[in-house]
Amino acid sequence: MTGYNQDPIELNQDQAIETAMKIRDNLVKGADIIGQLLSTEGTVDEKAYIRLQLEFESQLDFNMGKLGWVHKYYHMIFPERIDDFHNADWQKNALIKIHVKPNDEGGLYSWAGQIMSVAKQFEFPINHFTHCLNQLYGGPHHYIRVGTTSGTTSYWNEMYTEGHIAIGWPALGDLSRFEDMKITELKKHIRAILEENYNQTPQVIGKWTLQIVTFFTRLHRGTVVVATEGQTVLGIGKVIGGYQYVEGKDFPHTVKVDWLKTPNTKLPNPNEGLQTTTHQLRDIDNLLAIEKIIAEEQHEPSPIPTKLEPLTGMATKIEKILSRKHQVILYGPLGTGKTHHAEHTCSELSAREIYSKNFAALTEEQKAVIKGNRSDRGTVRMCTFHPSYGYEDFMEGIKPSVINDQTVFKLKDGIFKTICQDAINHPDHSFYLIIDEINRGDISRIFGELITIIESNKRGKEVILPLSNEPFHVPKNVYIIGTMNTADRSIALLDVALRRRFGFIELLTDYSL
Repeated sequence: MTGYNQDPIELNQDQAIETAMKIRDNLVKGADIIGQLLSTEGTVDEKAYIRLQLEFESQLDFNMGKLGWVHKYYHMIFPERIDDFHNADWQKNALIKIHVKPNDEGGLYSWAGQIMSVAKQFEFPINHFTHCLNQLYGGPHHYIRVGTTSGTTSYWNEMYTEGHIAIGWPALGDLSRFEDMKITELKKHIRAILEENYNQTPQVIGKWTLQIVTFFTRLHRGTVVVATEGQTVLGIGKVIGGYQYVEGKDFPHTVKVDWLKTPNTKLPNPNEGLQTTTHQLRDIDNLLAIEKIIAEEQHEPSPIPTKLEPLTGMATKIEKILSRKHQVILYGPLGTGKTHHAEHTCSELSAREIYSKNFAALTEEQKAVIKGNRSDRGTVRMCTFHPSYGYEDFMEGIKPSVINDQTVFKLKDGIFKTICQDAINHPDHSFYLIIDEINRGDISRIFGELITIIESNKRGKEVILPLSNEPFHVPKNVYIIGTMNTADRSIALLDVALRRRFGFIELLTDYSL
């Protein structure tokens, strides 16, 4: 087969061999071009990489100069000359994060030269360098400019003190009812509501629709938000929560934001997105300026950190096993506090890591970041195994949902896959999954291929998931805490492979109580 997923073309055997040979010839030609243009002496000539990009675009067929797998192939052959990002968006994100302006010839090979140049300055092998960048900054994300005024009224102080970004149009109601809707359908519904409630021209309604859709669909965790009033940047922050509708507000559509800086300055191109409520920033000079503002040191004195008392008792035991094995099971008779100790320890560990405070000393807003709320998942999550619980609930499965009065079956991520994805996006936070009554489910069936990759020394090892056919790995910042009632089933009956991967702590009845 050739062509595209949407328009596949079937080939006979002769055509397939002819196509494969052409691809092979192009790969060989590309390797020859790399050998001719790029030095082998350990120096990096960024202009040579730009020439390489232009040569690939003019000399290679099948658009091969833009294909990630081709770039990966050349990295394996020339690891000293080609980087291992294999995706232009990841390359551009990395360059912006380290305050290097991507060159105008944007492409896999021209930007490879800039990345290789910086790696050489640090004297890092490229794989180590890109791994460090991923750990520090994560993957690509949006930069969204959001206006904070309506007419002459400013809502910035409210947004800053309450830790969110918000937009108006209260007549739309709670947008979360459109959560599973495709973009085209979402635009139709929002446009219809705006036309019914606001007396504006079709052009204005169209612009409003796009801005509302941008706000609702692109402000994910990690998105950088730039709050503005006219050309002035009032605040820069990162999204830390999901969408929430607040009844009764003029600006009722809100998303939780951790405000990092209040620069009160202008961007190099201050007119980008001017006179819009929401706009995705793309100007490279603006993005570089935003990252430099975020990286600036605070000049005001930092508060003296509160001295934390060390963990004691059961929490200490749990922490020690988690740091060594990444997963632990608390077992014992009914009513011995297994679930209580699991929740208390995970909440305490997360609070100390994120806020350097005891969990009890946190504000309600900070506690919601850890425990989650109706609109957002926290760093500590919980599920309960039972006889009907399956791989489809834990990892991924095909689930029904009703959209426009029609039952639609679609692939949905389970609780463990979701927490792993969030942990990958936020490598600086630890995520904890508490599995209550872990022995009441069919553990071998629920965990599936995870049995191998949850082991502490196999974290990061990729497997291909059978349903989505996607690569998946368990990051090192995910921890599993199970509870097990021994009145139901003895530890001896647990799968040996599972027992080897967990630490165990017995909780017996405290007769003094």
